[in-house]
Amino acid sequence: MALNACIENILRNYHIGGVILFANNLKDADQIRRLSGQLAAIPQTHGIGLLIGTDNEGGNVFRLPRGDYTAFASNMALGALYEGHGESALPYLQGKIMAQELCSLGLNLNFAPVVDVNSNQANPVINVRAFGDCPAQVDRLARQMVKGSAQIVTCYKHFPGHGDTRTDSHLNLPRVDRNREQAYAVDLAPYIAAIADNDAPDMIMTAHIQYPALDDSLITRLDGEDIIVPATLSRRIQHHLLRQEMGYRGVTITDALDMKAISDNFDPRDVVKRVFNAGVDIALMPVSVQEADEEDKLRELIDYIVAQVERGEIDSEEIDVSVARILTLKRAKNILAGQAAPAAIGETERRLAKEVESAIADQSITLLQNHQLLPLRDVSRRISIFTPWGEQGHAVRQVLQQKGFHTSAAIKSPRSPGRHSVRKSIAAIS
Repeated sequence: MALNACIENILRNYHIGGVILFANNLKDADQIRRLSGQLAAIPQTHGIGLLIGTDNEGGNVFRLPRGDYTAFASNMALGALYEGHGESALPYLQGKIMAQELCSLGLNLNFAPVVDVNSNQANPVINVRAFGDCPAQVDRLARQMVKGSAQIVTCYKHFPGHGDTRTDSHLNLPRVDRNREQAYAVDLAPYIAAIADNDAPDMIMTAHIQYPALDDSLITRLDGEDIIVPATLSRRIQHHLLRQEMGYRGVTITDALDMKAISDNFDPRDVVKRVFNAGVDIALMPVSVQEADEEDKLRELIDYIVAQVERGEIDSEEIDVSVARILTLKRAKNILAGQAAPAAIGETERRLAKEVESAIADQSITLLQNHQLLPLRDVSRRISIFTPWGEQGHAVRQVLQQKGFHTSAAIKSPRSPGRHSVRKSIAAIS
């Protein structure tokens, strides 16, 4: 996949400041480098380059080609490692390796790590993406990963905290019903600690959630019903809390605005206006443009926002401050137009990456129950592996076969209605 003329014209003509790439944009190393090189070559004002980002968290959310790049386990694996083994250099090394691999492909922004405190076991969207349910542990591991990723732009998400939800914001609008004291003690704690210690990430991403304890004001959705304002659109949360009270000075960005939590409830033009009035710096994916004839949607949105600024409906001074923050970040990370092609990962780095990947996987294994069956020694035993996804079971089966257990079988397990979010791997041994 290469940069097509339609998207190139949009990036040039509308002075877009950044792009996000998904798995369908990232096929193999040569293709990714060509694409990122084309994006980096598009001239920006004063020699500044594009933010070229992706979601490369590890685990389920991994956009690079699996098999070609280090597919680390989810953040919960690092949480298990920490609980079982204490302090370790592995979270730092994982962040460093992920950053090196992205840089080698010409990408300069990773929308990671997730710092949601996953206190709700029924959470369908965060769960294993979190470092755990302890705020101090989430804070510690996130900071180590960010320090390892210093060569790229890092991003904490999802502010003010998506860990205590039962709804996936890709599908609907979740609500968190903690009180204010609980909010500060749990969901906000990793942000407060990092900012206070001058360890704040380069960027913070908003959450499409309702959090009445932090802002219970009402907003009218498309069907005319008044609902509690989502955090992404809340000035009390994004400006008064994050900027003024907590003192964050970095760049803020929305979660994707085409997610149903937002797009099913509000008009795209009104959403972007409210995003900027809330004090958020970057509106991510406000409209979808996939074909040349859809360009009008973006142009109309930009024209509308410009008109709102000219009419004073959006504060032009705050827009200028946002632009300054973004430019400061780009210069700090050396995101400049016309840069040399990125260097490929060397064999030594690849070996280290595999060693770190294996060490994290091995040290994160947590034994919950053992009926005198482990460790496995009798290769004649039949082992059935039950996992939520078939590919997980087949991967475990392959490893067992490599160890001499040739009578293993992988079975995709059904998910029970109230517990579908809990990712379980179960081995039955007979």
